[in-house]
Parts: sequence; structure tokens; C-alpha cells
Amino acid sequence: MDIQFTAPLTDAPLQESDPAFPSQPLDEALVGNRPLWQQRQQLVHHLDLTGSTTSQLTIVADAWLSAADATLLLTGQADHITDATSGETIAWTSESRTTLAPGNGSFRIRSAADLLAIHRQLMSADAVNYHAGSVSPDATVDGFLMIDKGSSIDSGATITGTVAIGKGSSIGSNVTLTGLVAIGNNATIGDQCELTDCIVYPDTHVATGSSHSQQILVP
Repeated sequence: MDIQFTAPLTDAPLQESDPAFPSQPLDEALVGNRPLWQQRQQLVHHLDLTGSTTSQLTIVADAWLSAADATLLLTGQADHITDATSGETIAWTSESRTTLAPGNGSFRIRSAADLLAIHRQLMSADAVNYHAGSVSPDATVDGFLMIDKGSSIDSGATITGTVAIGKGSSIGSNVTLTGLVAIGNNATIGDQCELTDCIVYPDTHVATGSSHSQQILVP
């Protein structure tokens, strides 16, 4: 499968209009505990290509293509996917524009809220348990926890939902992680923090006792 990315539809850096948007290149933005470029590769890699009618897929660089819409394109049920809000074409397999379909979970990435929407898609689909780090016996896990090597969760912590923690991160005592939470490598979550549906970038320190909901937290 040959996947190509066109130039972004806009030349303006997203963070100029959205202060919450991380300042690094879009492909490096963290969603679901991995950079966006890696998530794009993983998405196509895991698709069932049985019955695929095309060998080339083109995606606009500042757009996200969901697994459902990628399947429509690759099986010939549509040749163009459009942003449901703007109507702009964001992915295609043919120049003919014979069959257009509005995006179902696919859209241009314009803001931090859009990154969080991708995060929710990925974390909802990636619900498994993987314990390579250290979890205190006094911590409560009610849901799915993916914790990588060198990371630790202290006593009294409560995890409800789906949580992914990268390498070398520290989750303090009595921390509450709720919903869909992704924490990057070498991050520190201070004691008694509360995080709900958040992305925490690598090397970020979240202050003791702070509370965050549906936010992207950066160093």
C-alpha cells in the first residue's frame, strides 16, 4: 500500500490561533501516547486489506483519516472522503471524484480539540492491559492500564477507564486518572492530581494537587 501526504491545506501554524496547541510540527503531536505520524502508520498497518481495490491512498497532511473511512476508500465504497464541516476533500484514492463520502471520524486538524478527538478514537480502540512497569498493590485499577518499563504508580492511585503510560514516568500517590488518559515518557504526575481525558506530553511535570480535564499538558 502506497500512502502519500499532500501539503497542508493551510500554511498558518495552528498554535497561532489556538494557544493550547503544542508548538512542535503536527506529525510529532502526541495522540493516544504515540506521535501522530506513527499512529497514521499503525492505522493502515492494522486494516484488513482483503478485497482492497486500490494500491494508493492520498491524505492531506493536516487531516486525520479514521479507520472506518480508510476502509471505505480501500474497498472502493468511496473514492473521496470530505471534512464533514467544511466539505473539503481530505483523502482520496482517485482523481475522478466519482463517489464522495462525508468523514465519519475524519477531519482537518485545526485545534487542540481535534487532537483530543483523535486521542479519544485511538484510546477507545486500544483497550488492552499491559503491565511492564510497577503498580503499587494499594493502587486501584478499574479498566485498562498500559504501563511501560521504568514507570511507576504509587499507593492510593485510582485508575478508571483506559490509561496508557510511557517509559520512565512517575504517577504519585492518590492520583486519579479517569477516562482516556495518555501519559508520555519521563513525565511526572504529582501527588493527588486529577486527570480526565488528557494527553500529557513527555518530560511534563503536572503540579501536585492540580486538576485537569480534556487538556493537552506540555512541559
